[in-house]
Amino acid sequence: MTLAPSTLVSRRPLITALMVVMLSACSTYGTPLEGMFGESTPPSCPDVRILAKAVSKTKFIDTSGRDVTDIDSEARLADFQALCVEDIDKDTGIGNVTVELTTAFQAARGPANTSGKAQFPYFVSLIDEERNIISKNVFEVAIGFERNAFKTTVFDEPVVLKIPISPPQRGSMFSIYIGMQLTEDDLQYNERIGASLLDG
Repeated sequence: MTLAPSTLVSRRPLITALMVVMLSACSTYGTPLEGMFGESTPPSCPDVRILAKAVSKTKFIDTSGRDVTDIDSEARLADFQALCVEDIDKDTGIGNVTVELTTAFQAARGPANTSGKAQFPYFVSLIDEERNIISKNVFEVAIGFERNAFKTTVFDEPVVLKIPISPPQRGSMFSIYIGMQLTEDDLQYNERIGASLLDG
């Protein structure tokens, strides 16, 4: 994966005694995701969103078939928890905004899945105020369907983004987008059908 030189991304949990605030769990559908992750967005922290066009991915067995019976598994970005820490020098305005992001996935096992396991790639992108992509990092979430379960929900390990800040920048000038890593075929399938097993 490629990182911008000034942006640090890791998979370890954020451990700090600094102020921790909850970001809103909002999506590009136009309404905030409500529930256990809260709604209020601190003005100094990046907005975090799920990219609507990349919310789900369907994996097929290694054939040209695209029937329901050819589906290995499906996964959908369901929700996320974003914790934000601001460490900015009051005099110079220089410092860092660190975001710890934990993502929840809903998954369904397809008729062609014989292993009871699946892996799905997803991305976390940092965008600046002018809509430029500063960094895009691709991760994989491992999913297991215990006892031949048809559907499950899993949380991937946290992704930590450390964003350097210098005047006149503020953390709220940045955005973080999450989405499934899709091919062109995936995008076309989503436009035509979408996640048929998860919606069934």
